[in-house]
Amino acid sequence: MTTSSSPNGDEIRAAFADLMRRARRSETPEITPRQSLTRHDPTISAHPRRTRGPQKTPTKVQVSIRFDADLVRALRETGKGWQGRANDILRNALALDKDAMGG
Repeated sequence: MTTSSSPNGDEIRAAFADLMRRARRSETPEITPRQSLTRHDPTISAHPRRTRGPQKTPTKVQVSIRFDADLVRALRETGKGWQGRANDILRNALALDKDAMGG
């Protein structure tokens, strides 16, 4: 009683030889390394995310500062651009002239 549904060695060799013949004749589509990665790993995008380059004339300085949670919440609730508004509020509170930026 022999029920073998798996291919034998000769079938595997024939299939591999056929695959290699087709590859040599370019019957298979060319796959770039990125396509190969994205096909097997969905966390890698086929189209890398584009980001902005460095600012040509930096006008802002990145800092890390701690504020009370309710203050940050109130600023964020004002919507998009809240960091710019926070900058304006601090500038007005310190009576700094916007034209004198950079120094």
